[in-house]
Amino acid sequence: FDLVFSDEFEVDGRTMHDGRDPRWTALNSDDLTNNPLHWYSHDNVKTTNGVLNITLDVHSRTFTYTDKTRGQIKQEETGEDINVTKEFRSGMVQSWNKFCFTGGIIEISAKLPGDPAVGGLWPASE
Repeated sequence: FDLVFSDEFEVDGRTMHDGRDPRWTALNSDDLTNNPLHWYSHDNVKTTNGVLNITLDVHSRTFTYTDKTRGQIKQEETGEDINVTKEFRSGMVQSWNKFCFTGGIIEISAKLPGDPAVGGLWPASE
């Protein structure tokens, strides 16, 4: 296989705000996938000493949705805005529309939180 993409995160303080990085975009939005307690902030994604750090902290934010924009939020059709407060702030990066491929091998080196003897990364798995 030929190496076609590599990112060593060697530039300290690299921002991955939308449109500022050629390879990654850090999301700055609510997560509507499965009614989670967190939201994504591009401020929780940073590079330091050759490492990409994605952090989680307690930082609430309220999102306002209308019936047409609320996505998977479950509530009766009222015609009124719906406020949803998420208590935890996290980070997420994506390479969508920046690096696309079919086939091959992806190799990463990652240090993940938790006990290595416990399956999964969710608190419920402990």
